[in-house]
Amino acid sequence: MVEQSAVNRSVVGSSPTFGANFQMQIETIRNLLHAQPFRPFVLCMAEGTRIPIVHEDFIALQPAGRELTVYDRKKLHIINVMMITRIEQDEADVSKRAK
Repeated sequence: MVEQSAVNRSVVGSSPTFGANFQMQIETIRNLLHAQPFRPFVLCMAEGTRIPIVHEDFIALQPAGRELTVYDRKKLHIINVMMITRIEQDEADVSKRAK
């Protein structure tokens, strides 16, 4: 479960308009998924939903990159990548792992 607190978050990727820079979003997601060590991140959707990605085993990117499938403890999310407006990482998590 992700806490909605006043934790500093860094924006890894953002798209001011839906679908803008589609290829950049796909590459950002692929880079985050293959980062070693993996660091959790949050997908911010156009309608305001925030979907946490806690481990790379719980997300699958379609080979063409147009859709993502994300599993959480409650349900399965099928996401159109063009509807992702921001990708955030918790700065506290990043700094903890850097030490």
